[in-house]
Amino acid sequence: MMSIVLMILAGVVVYYLYQTLQEYLKNPHASNPQPNTYPEYTIDDMGENPYYAQSPLEKLKNSYAGASVAMLAKLLQAGIVSDSAKIVEKVGEKAGAESSVAESVSAVDSVAKVDSSAKSNQSQNAPESTAAAKTIANKTTISLLQQAIIYDFIKTIATSPKQEAELFSLLCQYAPKDVISSTIIAQENTQNKAKSSDMDSRDVDSGDTSASAYTNDTSADDADSSESIAKLAEIFLDNTYGEYKKRLYFVGVLLELAWSDGELNTKEQDIILDIAAFLDIENDDFNALYDSFERLDVGARDDEAVAAFKQALQSAESSKIKTPQDAFISQVAKLSAKARSKDTPQSELLANLWNLQKAYGEIA
Repeated sequence: MMSIVLMILAGVVVYYLYQTLQEYLKNPHASNPQPNTYPEYTIDDMGENPYYAQSPLEKLKNSYAGASVAMLAKLLQAGIVSDSAKIVEKVGEKAGAESSVAESVSAVDSVAKVDSSAKSNQSQNAPESTAAAKTIANKTTISLLQQAIIYDFIKTIATSPKQEAELFSLLCQYAPKDVISSTIIAQENTQNKAKSSDMDSRDVDSGDTSASAYTNDTSADDADSSESIAKLAEIFLDNTYGEYKKRLYFVGVLLELAWSDGELNTKEQDIILDIAAFLDIENDDFNALYDSFERLDVGARDDEAVAAFKQALQSAESSKIKTPQDAFISQVAKLSAKARSKDTPQSELLANLWNLQKAYGEIA
């Protein structure tokens, strides 16, 4: 009996398998179709698309060097705006003005532009106000020492002459036009653009358009140049993972740049504190670095060092270097390179640069 039951079950199974095989042979590719789950990228999603090719400018902005230059530009802007406001406020006090800072600026401009007939009625106040107006104009740009510090930093972090040229161009894009114009940085950028244009004209037949593509990017609308410090610091961190010393050194460069005029204003301090926090700088390390700059005395003078710098500047000027300005920039680069090689504290380097600045002032 049991054998009969087993034979019946075996027959049922064989019949089921036979029917299944017949169905498969009729349409072997039949299956339950699955919907297409591949993501469809739009123009707005290109930043998340791993296959999207970034432009040269986007690559630079998303690099360690690009983020560094952008944060330097923010510090420059904060320093210039604050210093100019202080000067305007002092002018308003001298003129007896009790109005706003903007009205004080207007008063300074009117005094500076007064015609000869009006000067006779303001003979006492005009010289001081005119001088103050000139000081405001001078404060809308950066000092030669600040220019030299930035110039050396960009040349140090650039990985190639091409990237160096791109970083100067990026700085000119980020920094306020009235701050960066008429500086060696703007001159360097102009020279680089001329070289790039000449290179494009030679490479057009070979199809090399990378330089021209970058030039077009930087000349386009720069509405996105006002990226937040948090975003820039995030880019910096992504590109310096595990390189804490590099992050700490950069904060030292910011302090060196801000303190180069002998004081650290509130806006500069706030920006540096924000950057240090976003870059995860340890409190003890930042406080030690900050205190080392705060102890400096811009009025201190090392006569022996100043004399040696004067001789070096004059020797450089008499050689291949054409102007005292070029000689000064060259000396800043040498002193900075020497300090990096010997791991000299950045505050000590700044004290040395102040002596160089005094020497330059005596021979320029």
